Amino acid sequence: MNLQENIQRIKTIMEVDNTSKMNSILFPFFDKVFDRYDTTKDKDEYVRWYDENLTDRNDDNISLHKTRWGGLYVGDCDVVNELKSYQTYLSINDEEFKNILKDYMNNKFQSIFIDRPIEVIHFDYCSDDYFN
Repeated sequence: MNLQENIQRIKTIMEVDNTSKMNSILFPFFDKVFDRYDTTKDKDEYVRWYDENLTDRNDDNISLHKTRWGGLYVGDCDVVNELKSYQTYLSINDEEFKNILKDYMNNKFQSIFIDRPIEVIHFDYCSDDYFN
């Protein structure tokens, strides 16, 4: 094995280790956010998250929703701001943060998503230049 191959192997190991560390840091914070929501799924594989304290659950009260094609839309600006604070605090770039969040959501809600995981996360409803 030459030097370049060894360097690449070390970089790969370090990246995996850093991702694992970041997941272990962020996942408990994500639990605090997402444990306060109830989820529903319809026959078309459309998943909705509602604040657990809501009694009137309709399309106007959806905090997050996932399409059957794997798009997760975060429409609750409080959730976006809370997630953004974790990202800012840990100095993680947008792409890395969204990938960690996607991994978290796909693991946590695997029994709901089954074979239709989240492919892309959108913060469109509350976005600013930070998330674009």
